[in-house]
Formats: sequence, C-alpha cells, structure tokens
Amino acid sequence: MTRLHHLLAITALVLTSTAASALDRRPGVQALVSEGRTIEVYVPPKLAARPPAVVAFHWSTARGKNMLAHWKSVADAEGVLLVLPSSKQRRQWTKGDGQALDRVLGRVFSDFKVDRDRVYVTGFSGGASMAYRYFLTHPGVFSGLAPYAGRLTVKDGELEAVQGRPARACLVHGRRDRKIPYRESVRAARTLESVGIKASLRTLQTGHWPEKDHAAPAWRCLDGKSLPGQS
Repeated sequence: MTRLHHLLAITALVLTSTAASALDRRPGVQALVSEGRTIEVYVPPKLAARPPAVVAFHWSTARGKNMLAHWKSVADAEGVLLVLPSSKQRRQWTKGDGQALDRVLGRVFSDFKVDRDRVYVTGFSGGASMAYRYFLTHPGVFSGLAPYAGRLTVKDGELEAVQGRPARACLVHGRRDRKIPYRESVRAARTLESVGIKASLRTLQTGHWPEKDHAAPAWRCLDGKSLPGQS
C-alpha cells in the first residue's frame, strides 16, 4: 500500500478526531469515551518508537477487556499498541460504534506515532464481522485483517474501494462451528482473493469459541512473519 493512500486515509480519521491533550505513553490501559462508547487503549511495557497497532472488536456479551485477555501476550512480546472498542449495545455492533471509533482513532495513531504500514484489525464472532465492515469502509487504513469466525457482508462499491491495495487477510474458523458456519470464512477468503487481497484460512477443529492462543499465529500472519496459512 502506498504511503499516499495511508496519508489520505489516516488524514480523514484525524479530521474526525476530537481535540484533546496527548495520550499517556506509560504502560497500562487508558480509557477514552466517544459518543457514549468506551474505547480502551493498551500500552505494552516496551512500546516501540513507531509501534504497530491492532484494533480488536469483541464478540457479543463481551467487552474490550476480553479481547485484551487474548492479545496482551502478543502486545507485550511485540510492542503492539492495542485499541479495544466496546459496543454501546452489548450484543451487537452498529454503525454508530464505528463512527465513535473514527472520532478517536486518528488521535491515537498520531499521539503514539503509530507505524501506518503496520495497522491491523481483528475480532471474534460478531466482532469479526465488524472487523470486515471496518476494513471495507476504511480503505487504505489497514494493512491486514484477522477475522475469527465472522461473516463477511459487502455493500455496493466496497470491494472496488479495496481492490488493488496490498493487504493480508488471515482468517480463522472452527470447522465444528454451528453458530457461524465454517463455510462463511471459506466464502470470505475467496471474495477477498478476488480483489487481490492475499487471504488465508486457518482451520481449527473447534466450535464457536475463541481458542486461547489464537492471537500469536494471527499476528505472525498479519505482520508477515509466516506464510499465509502457517501458524
């Protein structure tokens, strides 16, 4: 993805971010409030000068802290900044949740001097479906996505907007999933591949619940440290 694409996409986010004092770079969790939604930011103990960032959407009944439990070890080991939104309606993500995140994400990227070539989005279940939506509606912002057991929905013009933009799609799904069938990720991988996004699908012999250690292989795929499909 060219730096011009990144600049234009991130500038759009910055313009929607609210003006406020700089965020704290000390390790730990800090909470931002945007349009009635809480968005937590986790700063690892060894944050890189220009850190990579992962936006992680939780599943229904969960909150941002639940995604932190899955991604904290990766963040600590790799110096990754985590952005952990919580939906206003606990059981589903809405367009308003995405707009609330837009209002603070540019500020987070700017204050922490995030490496704009290493910004990724992930989520589980409904959060994975939201990760797809956020990726498609923010072309040029993310260099990769790692949806775990989600459902891809596409609106007119969205695939065309991301076509030709280099990105990795590191899908994960349990073959025994009865809530969101495994075939949804098979279909999603094919759809993303059709517009030039390098997609892989890591298959687990599990049902609909997040594997405890799923974040590490997802990170290696996203950040180019393993070939698509490898763990």
